[in-house]
Amino acid sequence: MFEGIINWIKTALSPFLEMPNSTLFVFGLTLLLTLLTVAANRLLTDVDQLREYEIETRQYTKELNEARRRKDRRAVSKLERKEPRIRSIQQIVAKQRSKVSLIFMFPLLALFLILNVIYSTKTVAILPFNAPLIGQNLSFSWWYLICYFMLYTLLSRFFGLTFETGESTPKTETLPERRK
Repeated sequence: MFEGIINWIKTALSPFLEMPNSTLFVFGLTLLLTLLTVAANRLLTDVDQLREYEIETRQYTKELNEARRRKDRRAVSKLERKEPRIRSIQQIVAKQRSKVSLIFMFPLLALFLILNVIYSTKTVAILPFNAPLIGQNLSFSWWYLICYFMLYTLLSRFFGLTFETGESTPKTETLPERRK
């Protein structure tokens, strides 16, 4: 039964089984699937609430680490009293983020496995350099993963799913003016 399905898909994809069509097909498919998952993430999660929780969690972690570094027991004790709230927030965030993952996990896994069988003996893309661990000739799996991580990073930023708090930029302090 599965062989019949695989053969039918292989026949349907015959124009896309050889390079450069295979390279473009896998990239296009990855783009489509990533757009779908990122858009679903945007629609099914409360992005503003997640952003607030993320900022609060980062601020708490930063303050706790600074207090521990300074060995300020009073501040550490005070901050540790907030820990149950932070854990609760982290659970809410994890639950929100896993919503979309659970919806798409099995269909995408099935599609990935089917395409991995179809492209199992084929080189899907060739890198212009010899990458450590993966080489220059890429299988379906490697090309899909490279495309996915690149596209997910770009699209999640475009759709506002990443939460930069601005802490990475150096803050400049201004000195108070001297009175004459």
